[in-house]
Amino acid sequence: MARRRTSATVGTRERDDCEKLRLFVRRVDEMEQNYLAQNGIHLQTNIVIDSVAGMSMKSEQPNEEQVKAFVLDFRHLISKNEDVCVHRIHSICERRLIRQDVKQHLREARDGWRAMLGRACHTLTVNGRTRGPDDVADLWINGHYFHNDVDLRDELDAMNHLQQGLLWRQFLIYIGITRGYLTQVREVVVNGLDEGWFVF
Repeated sequence: MARRRTSATVGTRERDDCEKLRLFVRRVDEMEQNYLAQNGIHLQTNIVIDSVAGMSMKSEQPNEEQVKAFVLDFRHLISKNEDVCVHRIHSICERRLIRQDVKQHLREARDGWRAMLGRACHTLTVNGRTRGPDDVADLWINGHYFHNDVDLRDELDAMNHLQQGLLWRQFLIYIGITRGYLTQVREVVVNGLDEGWFVF
């Protein structure tokens, strides 16, 4: 009788760069089929200050289930340990693209994405901890939606409603801006694969 393989004895083949690029395109396409990608992320806040009634605030934003459904696809594209992380895809493009003008276009897209995040997603200090855009995304993705990081979950739980609301809004802005960058990178990858601009 042949010995049955266990998960410990089964090796997994690492994807080559071409496979990673094709999977990246597929993951972005899947993300783009989501409700939020199709309908956009609409953020609006109205604050009314009245000398008698005091202050009131009304906010329009996507609901939690819509965001969670979007994040299921989105997180693969920004998580550093994933083959399809945009940073890894960018590195593959730097190594494998033969057209310098396309590489430069990709660098400019990355720099534009970072600059836009810097303008739109302010660095916030909450409970003594300063968070930039990537930190805020990590907080919500791994601390709230997927509960992978207990420390992040505890940090969120320790915040008051206003603090959570500010970070939530920053997260939604991050998603919207990053989605645009991901679709730009996807277009470069698709064109590169179709036109033979990659050397493998």
